[in-house]
Amino acid sequence: MARRAHDEHPRQGVLSPDALQQIVMKDWLEYPHPKFLRDILGPVAGHGLLTTIGEDHKQLRKAMTPAFYLKLDGPNRHVLPAGLLEIMKAVIKKEAIPEAGKVFLGKVALDIICDTAFGYKTDCLHNPHNELAAAPEQLLQLQFSPNLAKLVAIPILRIPGTSSLSRSQWMYRHRWFLGKLPIIYNFEKLVDSLYCICAISREMLRSKTADLSVLPNVTTTEKDIMLLLVSARNTDLDADPTAEAMSDTEMVDQVLTFLAAGNDLSWLLANDPESQRRLREEGSRSMSMKLVDESG
Repeated sequence: MARRAHDEHPRQGVLSPDALQQIVMKDWLEYPHPKFLRDILGPVAGHGLLTTIGEDHKQLRKAMTPAFYLKLDGPNRHVLPAGLLEIMKAVIKKEAIPEAGKVFLGKVALDIICDTAFGYKTDCLHNPHNELAAAPEQLLQLQFSPNLAKLVAIPILRIPGTSSLSRSQWMYRHRWFLGKLPIIYNFEKLVDSLYCICAISREMLRSKTADLSVLPNVTTTEKDIMLLLVSARNTDLDADPTAEAMSDTEMVDQVLTFLAAGNDLSWLLANDPESQRRLREEGSRSMSMKLVDESG
């Protein structure tokens, strides 16, 4: 039994830091994520850029490229003042409850992600009960070691079809029985949050599609990423109705991916000044090249 389990889910130990860098960072597309990890991340983070591998990942990146080709000139470029992070940390430390400041920073990050990526106004700071604000927060509260250990140890999310079932209306209506089960009672909150996010995502997708039917000519300035994705899909299908394009389900998955990765990425960047500096340098260099190309 142990041998069969190893054949189905092989493990590999990496001892060299150089090898780890090559596998995780440099050539990560050539080293697929373990299937059990993709099965766990898929329902929560969506079957997007975080979980797809190989040719599927390349095709998804290709489909999403138009949404990220923004003309970031003048008004759209924001350079943060030097030392702003240190000032914010100092202000937070002076508060009676410093942890409360971090909660507000998380709400601001979610506002920025939802507005930029989806054109959706959550206004978490003033409306904490907004559905798209409350659902991701509930998901984040589930990201503790005991809950993650349960997802790894209990193969429920690795059963074929479980990912779709966890976000289905039937599962949402019957989620109460999960709360009655020992060990996995927190799955009730997981199903509740996922259904809420997916329902709002489908409504946003319908809204974007309706907007494009009225105003089909979308420019790449001051538009949210989801609208640009829908516009790019429509353009591809108009040019070739048989072309492979992102489905509605894949579009909804991108919302989960942005919400899952956006908060963590924002936090990691905020605490790594060197990565911020390198990102600004690469971004400035890339934007300068695009502006030169567009000016002829």
